[in-house]
This record gives sequence, C-alpha cells and structure tokens, in this order.
Amino acid sequence: MNVKPIEQALPVLGFNGDLLVSNNLDMGFGLKLRLPELLSLSREQLYMLHDTFQRAVNLLPVNTLLHKQDFFFVEHFSEKAGKDGGTVNGKQNEEAPGLTACYLDHFKGRPFLKHESYLYASLLNTGLLKNYLSSALIFSKKASRQEARLTEKLKEVQANLTALFTQSGISCKPVTQSEAIGDENSPGLIERYLTLNFHKDRPVLGGIDFRDRLRVMDRFVEILSLSDYSHLPSELRPAGEHPTTGLPVSMVYPVTYNLPFSHIVNQFIYVPDQQQTKAFLENSYKRIYSLSRFSSENKVNAGLISDFLDTVQTTGEKIVKTHFNLMLFDGSISQLKQHKSEAASAFSLMNCFAYQHTFDLPLLFFACVPFSTQLPETEAFITQVPQACCLTNFEGPVRNSESGFTIRLSNRLEGCPVKIDLSDEPMEKHLIHNRNKLVIGGSGSGKSFFTNHLLRQYAESENCHIVLLDVGRSYELLTRYLKERLKDRGGAMMVEFTEENPISFNPFMQEGEPDVEQRQTILSVIYTIYKENLSEMEKDVIARSLSEFFKTDGTERSFNGYYEFCREFIPNLVKGQSLDFNCPEFFFILSKYYRGGEYDYLLNREMNTDEFFRCPFIVIELDAIKDHPIIFPVATLIIMDIFIQKMRKLKGVRKLLAIEEAWKAIATPQMAGYLKYFFKTIRKFFGEAMVVTQEVDDVISSPVIRDAIINNADTRILLDMGKFKNKFEQISQTLGLSEFQKEQVLSINKNLPSDRKLKEVFISLGSYSRVFALEVSKQEYDCYTTEQREKEMILKKKKASPNPSEGGE
Repeated sequence: MNVKPIEQALPVLGFNGDLLVSNNLDMGFGLKLRLPELLSLSREQLYMLHDTFQRAVNLLPVNTLLHKQDFFFVEHFSEKAGKDGGTVNGKQNEEAPGLTACYLDHFKGRPFLKHESYLYASLLNTGLLKNYLSSALIFSKKASRQEARLTEKLKEVQANLTALFTQSGISCKPVTQSEAIGDENSPGLIERYLTLNFHKDRPVLGGIDFRDRLRVMDRFVEILSLSDYSHLPSELRPAGEHPTTGLPVSMVYPVTYNLPFSHIVNQFIYVPDQQQTKAFLENSYKRIYSLSRFSSENKVNAGLISDFLDTVQTTGEKIVKTHFNLMLFDGSISQLKQHKSEAASAFSLMNCFAYQHTFDLPLLFFACVPFSTQLPETEAFITQVPQACCLTNFEGPVRNSESGFTIRLSNRLEGCPVKIDLSDEPMEKHLIHNRNKLVIGGSGSGKSFFTNHLLRQYAESENCHIVLLDVGRSYELLTRYLKERLKDRGGAMMVEFTEENPISFNPFMQEGEPDVEQRQTILSVIYTIYKENLSEMEKDVIARSLSEFFKTDGTERSFNGYYEFCREFIPNLVKGQSLDFNCPEFFFILSKYYRGGEYDYLLNREMNTDEFFRCPFIVIELDAIKDHPIIFPVATLIIMDIFIQKMRKLKGVRKLLAIEEAWKAIATPQMAGYLKYFFKTIRKFFGEAMVVTQEVDDVISSPVIRDAIINNADTRILLDMGKFKNKFEQISQTLGLSEFQKEQVLSINKNLPSDRKLKEVFISLGSYSRVFALEVSKQEYDCYTTEQREKEMILKKKKASPNPSEGGE
C-alpha cells in the first residue's frame, strides 16, 4: 500500500504571519464569523444579510476564491450548579442541592448541535510561481515586490470584509496562525477538519484511507453536492420557512440546523475575469447554436446561455462560479446511510437534487480543507452573485449571555438551557431604557408558572430583594422553598391580610418635610378613598390642604390630624376663593377613616415594617380582600409605598416589585399620575417593576394601563395568545409589536415535541425579541404548580416528611 505523509498531500506550503500560502503560492486569510441567532431574524433582515454577502463578493478582486465553512457537531449538555443554585456565581455548591441543580440534572446529557462558522478568502496566484522557478537571482526583487503587492491587496480585502460584516451586525475575528495549525496542546482548525475531531482538547491519531470508500480516522465520509444547474430549482430565494414554527430561516436551513447529526456545510464562490467568462459563454453559445439543428437539447441550451448573457447585461451583476456541498461522516456505515437518506430529504425541502460523489470523494474532501484553493473547476457552475449568495447560511447558534446576572430558559428547538439577561445587559446595549416588565398570558397559558421560575432565579442570585403582590396563592410553594433556601439571608415570608389581621399604615408619619414621592403616595390614597373621576380643581384643593398641613406645627401626624386640620382649612379656602368644592360630601366620605369610623385603623396606625426590609423575598397575599372596593386599592398603595422605602434604603441591591392581578385595584384615572411616577422613579434606584396579567381587554382598552404601565415597561413577555386571536391585532398594536414579533408570538406552542413537556414564551427587549421554551425538572414543577389538587398533595407530602428536599422543596 502506498502511504504518504499528510503534509505532502496537503495543499499548504506555510504561513506568512496569519496569511496562509498554498503550494501554488495562493495566499489567503480566515475569519471566524459570529452570525445572528437562529429564528431571531425577520424576512427583511435575512434579505439584508443576503445583500451583505452580495456586497462582500462584489468587493473581491478578480481570481479570488471565497470559501464559507459551517461546522455542525453534536455535543451533550453538561453543567454544574454554583453555590447559589447556579444562576450567577460559578462556585461549587456546598449545601444541599437546590432547584437549579435539579434543573441542570434534568437536561444533563441532552444532545445539541454546536455550530462554528468560518470564511476563507484566497487570492489565486496567476504567475508568481512561474517567476520564482524560472527567474535568475537578479530578478528575485521583482517577484518579491509582486508578492508584497499581493499581500497588501489581501490585507485590504480582509479589512474591507471585516468592516462590512461588522456594520451589518456580524462580528468577526481573524483566524490566527496558531488557531489554524494548532500547537502541541490542542489541534488547530486544519487538523480538526482532517481528523473530523471537533473537540479542541482531544488530539486524535489515525489516517485517511481511500480504498473502497473514504475513511477518515474511524469515520466513513459521504459528500452530497450542488454543482450543476440541474441540481437547483428554477428560482432561488435567500429565505425559506421553518418547518415547525413557520418563522423565516435561511434557504439552506434544511441542511444546516435541521439535520440532528454532525456534518459540515461548504460553499465556494469564485470570482473569475468577467470579460474572459463572457467571451467563453458567447463562444459556447455560438458553438452550441450551430449544432442546434442536430438536437433540440442544443437549441434549448443555446437559448439558456443567451438568456443568461442578456440578464448579465441587464442587471450588471458579477458572474461567479459557485459550488455547495454537505459532508456527512459516521463510524457506522449503516448509520451513515440513514444520515444520507435524511440529507437527501433535506435537500428536497429546498427543491434541490443533490449529487452523491463516489470516485472523486478524496479530491473533494481535500478541496474543502480550511484555506484550500484546490476546488476542481468542473465542480463549480456559472451563475451571478445574488443567486450564489442564496446558498449561504446566515444564522448562528442561540448564545448564552455573558452577563453576571442571568436566568435560564431553554432553546425552543433543541431544548437545552440558555442563559439570558433580562435586565442589565439589555440596558448596557441600549435595547431597553428601563428594567420594568409586563407579562401577559391567558388563563392556563403558564404565566404564573413562568413568573415562579423567573422570581426563584432572581431570589437565589444573592443580590436581589423581591416584593410580590399576589391574588390567588400562586407562590405559596415557592415561598416555602425559599424560606429554607434563603434562611441565612433572612428567608422568605408570606403576609396575608384578612379581617382578623387587617392591614394598617400611617403615611402622614414623615421625618421632616415629605418629598414629592411621599406627597404623591398620600395624595393617591386620599383620591382613592374619596371618589372616582375627580376634577382638576378638586385635586388641587386636596393637594393644597396637604401642603399646608405639613407646614403646620403641633398637629398630630396621622389621618386623624389631617382630617381635623381640613375641617377648618378647606371650608375657608373654598369660601375665600369661591370654589365649587363639595365640603360636606368630602368630610362625610372621609369620616369613615377618622377616629371612631369603620376603617379608623387603616391610616392611623403605623405597621411594623422591620421584617419587610430584612427579608429578601416577601409575598403579600391579597386574596381575602380582593373584592373589597376600599381596602384592596389602599392596601396595594401601602405595599407600593413600603417598596419605595425599601428601594431607597437598600443601596446597591437589586429590587423587584411584582404585581399580579392586584394592579387592577389601582389602574384608575386618579391613580394614573402616581403609577407613571412610580414606574419612572423605580429605575433610578436599581429597581424593577413587573406586572403580570391575563386581562387582555383591560390592556387593550385602558388608557391608564397604556400610559402608565405599557409605555414604561420596555420588556414585554407574552405567553400563549391562542385564546385571543380575534383581539391579537389590537393587542399587538397597543404593545407596539413589529410584524416579525407578531409572527413570533403566533408561533408559540406550535408543533411542540411529543417527547418533552414544555411551554413557550415570547420575550421582547425593545426591538430584539426571541421565543424560548419553559421546561423544568420534576422538583421545579412541584414547586411552581398552581393546580389546587397538585398543591394539596405536595403540601400533604411536605407535612408528612420534614425533609426539605421533598414536596417541591
């Protein structure tokens, strides 16, 4: 058997800095591309990326070969939880495993496709080698100058491509010499390809065998290509449609992310001399046309060449030669045959009919080596730049956020965990201008389940305090879990207000002169207990009375003191200014909150709030008073005021106020000013407000919600909107969703996998939006469930077993 060292078979001579020099003295460079995330691009954005690659090809000088190579290789998910449960810090867990550890264990070993994308550009030598070999030493300077010009030209091409891709949102970095050829510790890009080994820290020993079939190391290789007109459909478009979600994807998606096994996608575009190519086509036309009377096929082909030349003349687009192939490999021949069958089906989804290579497999395998310039001319067909760029993959993998504060959701296609930052990173990138969130979902869509998952990860982040206003006991099990989990930091508590345990506070008890924020809180309370639809004059009278009350010394700082002060001040003000203010009505209604009245405890007794400032996770359960027209809105305002105090005192700590359906109590016209002020102010103190609702009609119709909440919540989170299809156009208009974001929302929970239990959630951070899967472990499900029967069973199990790891904890 004739054995040859690999370095003799490679078309690589060496490197000049980071530029590779081939045996033919062709020179090239490589770029590692960071493509936009899969399913995050609208059809218009895909067309813009197609235009970007068109411009990239048009920038290339004559005799340039562009090779785009996409590696897709199967890996298995593996990650360990950190000390806090794994959301933020990377320290080892010293305590009993929390729910984050259970979450990561749930996904352990799940396969996913890892993707790397490279672009190689090579200037082909057209005479430099001949000069080197035949010239005498006295002419060597001329050859050196020519080589220097070639190097300069190539660096200019590299700078132009880098600038173009960066402007279009594709970040790229040069492939260095060490990354291309590796070192003694890790294999380089060329070695990884030649060994089909995609683990950088695992060198592989072996050979490449051409007998019978192509075998690389311990894997058999097959290549399917598009290298002729007959392999392609009559019309090419840059974008296609995802088979399950219906969202826009690259045309070549079926042979990229759609294939669940390891494979490599190669695309070549060669820029020939335009005049020579046109002359060649015109000569071919004349020759074939002269033979048209002998064969109808010749007549058709001559017509095709003529039409192509007319199109070139009309559009002015460059003529290029292109080739596209898909490389499959596996250690088992039977498995490889199965992969080949799936790949053929994938090509058919593109309306393409791929050619399967046999005797020329080794030639094509070496032609696809990174930086190689040895693609056989017979494997490329002539076309124009727009058509050639339709075969480009424009999309990259779903990426983990590198922020220090993340939560975990799942990739909706493969189901593996993804770290995302909904707060800090989007602010730094100016995607959003505040951290406030609006969560909308119909009954049964999983909005409380999602909120449980979100708040649990926030609470375990070690630098977050949460106050939650709940109606319906949806967070009872989570509170029990966090009470044990956060015991060293103050635990978690659920405060329930009932008639036996009434809520009370004294907003008038202020140290010194109250600021604008405190005045606004007190006025909001008075407006709420007085009546709806106050006129501006009535609001001004009440505001004036409050201002004068705080200027007066010696009065009792309580609602009783304010009421007694107003009995004298307001009638005098009304009489002196001749105002139309109904004093008897005002004092009669407010007397219920004065000494001896039905609700005299509500605004005169200060509540002990020490625990509220110490405890990092507090749930205020308002279910027992949700139907009370007076106490419910006042209680909501009280808690918001307590949160504001907490927000001011806890400096450098993230604060989150989550309001479930309790927001309806204060979404009234007289509360609009306070809500706007609250949502705008919270941003200044490292705070977030999150409103969770299923009342879609209120979202559409209420101007208070639109102006105070929606306009001040830049992060919109939507769950399944299937129940609201008839109203979805109004909802999307109110939320300001783009056409593509509408498509994303309507794709939620479409064709979900049967082997996994999950729901999907749409998250919009300004103009950037994605759909993620919400899939959790059994332990998390037990902690988040809001089904009454399931909760009762878990609580019963909890009482029977003192072990905190059971019963959802």
